[in-house]
Amino acid sequence: MMLPQICVNPLLGFAISTACGVRTVAFQVVPYTGLEFKAVLTAIKCAYQTEGKVNLYVNGRGNVIGLQKYKTAWYVSLRAIREKAKLFLTNVLGKKKVAVGEALRDSHQSVEKRFNAIKRFLQLSDASTAKYCELGKSFITYVATVRLANCGDSDTAKKTVQHDCVDLFPVVWQAFLVATGANDRIDCTV
Repeated sequence: MMLPQICVNPLLGFAISTACGVRTVAFQVVPYTGLEFKAVLTAIKCAYQTEGKVNLYVNGRGNVIGLQKYKTAWYVSLRAIREKAKLFLTNVLGKKKVAVGEALRDSHQSVEKRFNAIKRFLQLSDASTAKYCELGKSFITYVATVRLANCGDSDTAKKTVQHDCVDLFPVVWQAFLVATGANDRIDCTV
């Protein structure tokens, strides 16, 4: 009795879709050899303005035997910055009502700690880590001294800042880059 195959070669799906006129995502077939594959992972890690890629592992018979989501340093770093900004705003605007200066100091320390962990996890250089860390601290300072400071005593405006930083992060991030002249394109190969 022949068992049904559940691990079908993904190239088959791409070929069928293409033949039917359906656009597919870009893909690349890379042999699993030490140097070539390491170069692919490095290229993914160092990509800019993208989340990352999904690597499918296919055996000699063309069956998928595993998959790996591999994130870019840019994405991991910005996500960490967003989460630390969210925590900062929760501390300032939540039940604790921590003073902005105190919350800012705590957040900066938290950013440093988080980027030390990211450095180990992604194997980033000291220089890249320091740049992302400074960018994170600058962003939270911007949120405190520009976004929140412009709210005055309006709780509604402050909640809007919190909402925007969490749910519309890319918009706030872009505004931060424009307002400060900061650059989030950081070379992670050095």
